[in-house]
Amino acid sequence: MNTGTLPRTITPEESDVITQYEALAKSQNHLSPALQMQLKAFEAHLDDKADKIVVFAGAGISVAAPSSLPLWKGLADIFLKRAQALFHPNPTASAGLQFAAKLFADGKYYMGFEIIMAAIHDTAFNNIAMKLTTFEYAQPNIHHLLLSTAQLACIITTNYDRLIERAISEYQRDEIDSFNWKDNSRIAYAFSRFPSKPSFIFHIHGDRSDPPSIVFRTSQVADIQKDSYIKQLLTKIRQGKTIIFVGYGFNDPDVIACWDYLDLNHVRFLQPAFFVCRQNEVDPSKRKELEERHNLIVLEFEDSAGDFSYLKHVLWRIAQVTRRASPEDVA
Repeated sequence: MNTGTLPRTITPEESDVITQYEALAKSQNHLSPALQMQLKAFEAHLDDKADKIVVFAGAGISVAAPSSLPLWKGLADIFLKRAQALFHPNPTASAGLQFAAKLFADGKYYMGFEIIMAAIHDTAFNNIAMKLTTFEYAQPNIHHLLLSTAQLACIITTNYDRLIERAISEYQRDEIDSFNWKDNSRIAYAFSRFPSKPSFIFHIHGDRSDPPSIVFRTSQVADIQKDSYIKQLLTKIRQGKTIIFVGYGFNDPDVIACWDYLDLNHVRFLQPAFFVCRQNEVDPSKRKELEERHNLIVLEFEDSAGDFSYLKHVLWRIAQVTRRASPEDVA
């Protein structure tokens, strides 16, 4: 990846992210002993894996400012309020929206959105979805910048935003191939060239530049799961690469869907895979099962602020292993 100079005029948000990057670089020798030990153990697993790492990136990477994007709960709450405002006091729609609210409360977001679409019909649903996923205010944050400095086999993201692409463009002065789950020709091309093809970003749940591709509902998840092009690509990735999941909670419907796409109920990763999450999020017995049955290692980090700030340390290590990035590459 080209790491040319930044644009001559940078925004205050970009300046702040660069400052965070520089502070992160300086802090690496001053982390707590426990965090240092955990990060060194993680990095040891990644030795000699440059260009062999695939990152699955979830909504947690886009929470921190200046991105400030919502997680599932926040997005579902806003969507529900918009739908209620439009269809009150329609009794049929109101009953469906009340049921959707219960599903959201139980973390069943895809099912809840399916019920909303049935209650308010396609056009109204798609109009709300399009307005809520423009994310015009969002800017790349430190997590996107760190991903832009890493040389990865590819990035697979369930996020609708294109902030990783923007970080690559704005900070690295480079471009990357990017496509979503509806683009079968580009998925097939990626499969035919992988892993020799240059890195790419696969928006497996759609992206904001192509509104019909955005995945909200169980029926769309089922369509992805049945797609032979996607299945071939993910099988090839699963069999030959080290996969790291970042930006997800353990019960996040997006990561559960990704595990289904990867067919983890029937197979195990050939290379150790890593699920990076908050401390105490995964039951010890479940951690053991994931490691023994699926070769998936859970790495938990303290996250008292709830903003996924621990991710910057993990992504820093990934960047160091794959690109040996230094602050001078970016600033």
